[in-house]
Amino acid sequence: MQPDAAGKYPYTGSLDCAMKTLKAGGPFKFYSGFPVYCVRIAPHVMMTWIFLNQINKFEKTIGL
Repeated sequence: MQPDAAGKYPYTGSLDCAMKTLKAGGPFKFYSGFPVYCVRIAPHVMMTWIFLNQINKFEKTIGL
C-alpha cells in the first residue's frame, strides 16, 4: 500500500479496507479472482490426487 500525493494512506487498517471494498464493489468483489485461481490450481489438485492414489495402491501391494 502506497500513500497518495499528500502522504495519506487510503485505508486506516484491514477492517477499513474490507468495509470500503464491500461498499465500492459489493460482496462479490472479494471473489473477483477466484475463477482464475480455480483454473490455475485444478491441474495441481488432480495430479496430487492421482499420485496419492497410486502411492496408496503401491503401499497395499507391498504390505504397508
